[in-house]
Amino acid sequence: MAAARDIFYERIGLLRELSNDRLLTDIFPLNAPHNARATILRNGLIVSAFSLLERYLQDRIEENVAAMNNARMAYAMLGDGLRRLFSLDAIVGLANRINFVDRADRLTFAEAQIARLAALNGVPVSYTGLGFSPKGSNVSADDLHTLLAAFGVQNPWQVLARATSTLGATRVSLRDDFTNLARARNKAAHDSTTNVASADLETHLETVLLVGMSIDVVLTHATSAFVRANSHSTAVAAANALPLSFRFLDQTSIRQWSERLGTGRVIKRYTSKDAAKSGALSRSGNALVVLRDQRSIPMELL
Repeated sequence: MAAARDIFYERIGLLRELSNDRLLTDIFPLNAPHNARATILRNGLIVSAFSLLERYLQDRIEENVAAMNNARMAYAMLGDGLRRLFSLDAIVGLANRINFVDRADRLTFAEAQIARLAALNGVPVSYTGLGFSPKGSNVSADDLHTLLAAFGVQNPWQVLARATSTLGATRVSLRDDFTNLARARNKAAHDSTTNVASADLETHLETVLLVGMSIDVVLTHATSAFVRANSHSTAVAAANALPLSFRFLDQTSIRQWSERLGTGRVIKRYTSKDAAKSGALSRSGNALVVLRDQRSIPMELL
């Protein structure tokens, strides 16, 4: 888990820094050769950022699904949504993913994944995340809705928006932002002349960060609810028990960080990010630790 999160937040941070590079910024006159090159670079950045988000979601889903192997409930008790995710959708997902594996590796890949699917009712049980986004090569807003709904989360995009707001980054419609991001990614990938404006690029990169973080938060919470519960109804009730608990590390200057629990008072101040992370994690308990910048915009989930 730590590795997937570390890679995602490090790389999205680098992409956001890169978006402000002069090589990606248009100049006057608008028909200057520099601007054509900047357009190509911005398009490439959008494609890379969306791919980074997809990879992060897949990694975190696999990790959460692996945690479900320790659930107290048997497969038959998980509810129709999760059973479909782990069985029917997983079969469709496997058939789709085989097409993206090198031809020479397809047989080995298929054998390994079929063995995982066969362990659905095994002892011990073993689940797979192949059922996530089973039909397409690009993750859609509906895929994310279906994933969280399988874990009993009601009105998934509204819950994600509430989580994002609690983290400190209110958006008018997180789902619309993600849909716009996916649309921009598709245009950039298939038409090199598509012009993603610098301001739009920054919005899209922030959307990658917020969707990745909010999905991680809500999915981890819901998975934990199902792992602990003895019945489907209890699990669903716990999965929808919000708000979530956060411990924030807010950057107040270049070298200063303040730790606070939720919206409460400052608990401790630090003179380095590493010391702040270590201190907050040692006291986090069940709360998730979130780093925020000087505008209180979330940057990283620990």
